[in-house]
This record gives sequence, C-alpha cells and structure tokens, in this order.
Amino acid sequence: MKKNSLFLFLFFLASTTFAQSFFSDAGIEQPSFPKKEIKSQTRSTPNTLAFSSTEPFFDDFTKGGKLIDTTKWFLNDTSLHPVQYRHGAINNPTAGVVTFDGLDTKGEAYSSNLGSGHADLLESHYIDLSNYQVADNVILSFYLQAKGVGEAPEANDTFFVYFHKNDGTWQEVFAQNGGGSTNMKAYYLPLDQFEYFHSEFQVRFRNRGSLNSHIDLWHLDYVFMGLNRVLNDSSYNDVAIVGIEKPLITPYTAIPYQHFVGKNLVKPFIVQTHNMKNVPSAPSVDSKMTDPVGNNIFTTGATESKFPLIVAHEVHTDTFTTFTDQTLNPYTASYLLRVSLPPDVDGFTGNNRFYESYRIDSIMAYDDGEAEGSYGIESGPKGFGQKFSITKADSVTAVWISFSPRIYYNPISQQNIYMKDYPFRLKIWNFPHPDSFVLDMTGVKVVYEDSVNSFHRYVLPEPVKVNGDFWVGIEQVDYRPIGVGLDMNYDNKQWINWDSAGVWVSSQIAGTLMIRPELPYIKYEVTTGISANINAEKQAYIFPNPSDNQYIKVHFSQYIENYNLRICDAQGKEIALFSAQNTSENQLFDIGNLPAGVYFAKHEMVGENGVKQVFTEKYLRY
Repeated sequence: MKKNSLFLFLFFLASTTFAQSFFSDAGIEQPSFPKKEIKSQTRSTPNTLAFSSTEPFFDDFTKGGKLIDTTKWFLNDTSLHPVQYRHGAINNPTAGVVTFDGLDTKGEAYSSNLGSGHADLLESHYIDLSNYQVADNVILSFYLQAKGVGEAPEANDTFFVYFHKNDGTWQEVFAQNGGGSTNMKAYYLPLDQFEYFHSEFQVRFRNRGSLNSHIDLWHLDYVFMGLNRVLNDSSYNDVAIVGIEKPLITPYTAIPYQHFVGKNLVKPFIVQTHNMKNVPSAPSVDSKMTDPVGNNIFTTGATESKFPLIVAHEVHTDTFTTFTDQTLNPYTASYLLRVSLPPDVDGFTGNNRFYESYRIDSIMAYDDGEAEGSYGIESGPKGFGQKFSITKADSVTAVWISFSPRIYYNPISQQNIYMKDYPFRLKIWNFPHPDSFVLDMTGVKVVYEDSVNSFHRYVLPEPVKVNGDFWVGIEQVDYRPIGVGLDMNYDNKQWINWDSAGVWVSSQIAGTLMIRPELPYIKYEVTTGISANINAEKQAYIFPNPSDNQYIKVHFSQYIENYNLRICDAQGKEIALFSAQNTSENQLFDIGNLPAGVYFAKHEMVGENGVKQVFTEKYLRY
C-alpha cells in the first residue's frame, strides 16, 4: 500500500470527528494536473569553509526565519531544500529546526506521484579538512526528531546522512527509519576514514518519504562538527533561549488595534531556557517589548530581568510579569517581544536572543503562522469556521487563509485531485449554526502562494458588520476536503465548529485554523499617536485597503453631516483634501495622481446629533 497525503480531516462516523490516514494502491490513475519536474542538480562550485578548533562547523537554525543560512549550506537549487521552522518540533535544544518533508520551499509538491522518493536535500559547503586525520577525532553530531507536532514518518520512510569522500562520491553513514521513537535525540558520527580528510569534504542530509505534502516529517537541529571530540560528548558551552510557551497577547498572535487598546490583553508569559553545559548556569534572562525601530513601547518601568539557576542539560521555565500598555508608534504595525541572555554567557552567541512578532493593526489571529496539518471535511458540501470575539461593533473587510498543498484521492472514483485552484464558498456566520451566515461569497478558489505557510488575502465585495462572536470559514462545494492549514502547536479547537447534518458541533481535532479576518485599518491619530475617541464606533473608513484603484472608496456606517478626508504622507504632511456633506452613501474620491506608497488618511466628521469624530487610518496604495 502507498500512503496518500495524510493531513487531519473530519469524517462522519457515528456523529464524531477523528483524524485519519489515507492510502492508495500502486498503479492508481495519476492526477490530471501536469507533473512537477524535479530539476537536475546542476551546480556551481561551493564555497570552502575554514575548519579548526576555534572554527567548528555549526548551525542551530535560529537565524533567518524560513531561510537556510547560505554561508554554511550550499543550495544547489533555489527550492529543493528544507525550510526552517520555529514551532514544529518538541523539546528541540534551541529555538529553530530545519524540517524535511515532501514540499519544496515554494510549498509545491515534489511530484504528482502519490508514491515515495528522495525529497528535501541539505548539503554543506566544502569544509577544508586537509590538515587533519582520523586521529584528530573529528565528530559530527546533530539532533533529530521524527514527527514533532505534525505527522510521523512510517517504517519505510528514512532520514539519511552522507559524507563526501576524496574521490568525489558520497558515502551513506547514517540511516534512520520512521515508525519508531519520536523523541528528539542526539546522534554522533565519527569521521573514521582517511577518505574524508580532504579540502572538499561535505555533509549531506536527506529524507525519503511522500513527495506531495507536508508529511513524513523529520526535524534536524544543532548540527555540530568539531575537533578532539568523544562519542556521546554531550557537553556544549551553550545556554540558549528555546522560546515562549504561549502568545504574549493571549490567546491572540495578532489583533486589530481598536480591539487591543484598554483591554488588558497582554498577559504574563513563560520563557524557556536550555542549559547544554555539564554544570549549572545562572545567567540573567531579560525581556523587553519594542517596536521595530527599538522604541520601548510596552514596559514595566525597565527591562525585566531574572537570574534563574538552570541545572545541566535541562530546559528551565520562568514566568515574566505582564507589560503595561502604552502609546504605540503610529507609523508601525508590528511589535517585538525580545528575550535575551548575556552575550558572554557561552561560546554560541547566535541563540542568546529570541524574538516574537505580534501584529497590532488590522488582523485577528490565533495561529503561529506554521501549519502542521490540514483541515477539511469528507462527505458532501460542508462548512466549518473559527470563532472570533470582539466587544464592540466593527466590520470584516477581507479574510486571509493559508492552505496546505495536497492531493486528494477518491477511493470510489479512483481519481486524484490536486486541490490548487479548487472552488469553495467563503463564509462568515454570526451564530453557531450553518444557516446563520452573513456572508456567502462565491467565485473564490484555493490559492497556494509562492512560499510555505503563506496566506492568501480574499477581499470582500463590501464590509460585513460583526459584533460579539462571529465565525469565519469556508463551505466546501463537494466531498473533497479543502485543506485549510492547521496550526497544531496552539490548540484552540473549542473555537472551531463544523456542520454535522445541519447542526454545528465542536471540533475534536486539536489545533487552530490558519484563517484570519481583517478589519478596517483605522488605528492612529497622526499628531498624538492615538485618537481621543478610539473606542467609539467608527463612522467612516477606506475600503478596500490596501488597493491600487483610481478612487478611494470611503464607507460610511451612518449618516454624516460634514466630512473631510485629509491624505497625509509618512511625515504627516497633507497632500490632498476631500469633502462631503449630508450623506450616508459611500463616497468615491479620485486619487489617480497619488503614487504608490504608505499614507495616513485622517477622517474628520460630524455625525448624527452633532457628534464629532477624528481619527486616522493607515492607507496602503500599490
């Protein structure tokens, strides 16, 4: 039996939901879409890295976001290699891992064939070992984990390590099959043959598994090759920040500004620190919340510091107190929680800092931006949605969805369907019942963006008013599971509902749907940073935003007696003024001469009963 794409789907069996693997027989009809060809590994000459007792080969994958460090690894193709993840592994020694699966870096399947084969490839630059020999006890070590938070490789799936010999051939020196332990484990490989000691030595990591999905997962971390080592040497002069257990703005990872201010949503958070030395360590652990240019905009008065005693080879957790909400920078929309160790605490400074970014602008989200599974319903056209809650009226203007690329195999028709460009209905509900929708948007299709875990933005034809609890999701057009990304690191299944025979029931699948509603981009008063009446219901806002239209469309939520729209540049200089009187109709203002860029749109109005309102939203024109 060959395994089809395993993701997490909902099935209907005795009115319950559960996770299920799919299988397909050999020789089944191939998908109707063109096969993605794997490019030949044509390559230029790799760089040569120096190697000594003070310059070991080392990477813990904590830098660069999704991108592999090209100063250490030779990427002989722009897409045929693994991607760095921050949340996919369990008990990883440092904050990042590199994850091997069946997708390239663009999120596309390596092959349309539902069988298995060699997939991701990670290969070092040349490492000059010409001055050393077997007696110098050069040992390569690394941490490896099967499965992590996602889907486990089966017994016939394998992770390989190869060494490059002086005759130009590759020798397999390690092979680990799936189907066994899923613990994070350290492995040690001695360079015990004279053929390895030459100026063009390389290390190659590769997985064999399914070639069509983010499955059969292997997580690689802490690759270290040094001199004069002993097997199972577990002593590293390293203390590292591993991560933060839960979002700072619990339960959100992103929240619109107007639903953040004054809500006391910033909570105490837990920092994980790992001591990889053989002796206890008591470093200072500092936390600080800043905007992207370094301004301290959330503070308890100063940077908060703790001095935990961390025993050898242990992950220590410390709870940091909440920050006080303060005035935010009106020119930015994201904020950084920075946790750091002293630079001189050890010999590896790269993992002594950890950053977590939070959007406080227009997006509402619970997910961490990384999918470990996929969510859909098998058995007819069904809907499902994720609940969001606000305490005052607002409008949804767009919906962001991250889909997990997959192939669906129908055992009845024996056909394979690639879900890219597959149609669905985008829906918003104001009550947990399939018939309570306030948006039923047709003509939308599944979009796979050009990188792993990317979101596609679906702009609504008109703003949809919401208040209190509302659900954002999709309705499938048939029995094929649509494949919405499922973040299994943050479990919010209590907010996911799906249609079971005309009645919504709670999901039993742990995780968070990677669906994000977007609300109007109205947050800031240019001159003061915050509008004095930011908590008032907004009477006007630009829609859509961003846009490349010739006209700015201003949406009024109620009758307006007098209205001015002032367009200002990033420095606050007014460059355009538009006005309207005695209207509740949407207004179009010609901005055809306005170049692409970031602007601030200042709304000044007098509404019913003479109520005045002044606020500013960021406007993006592209």
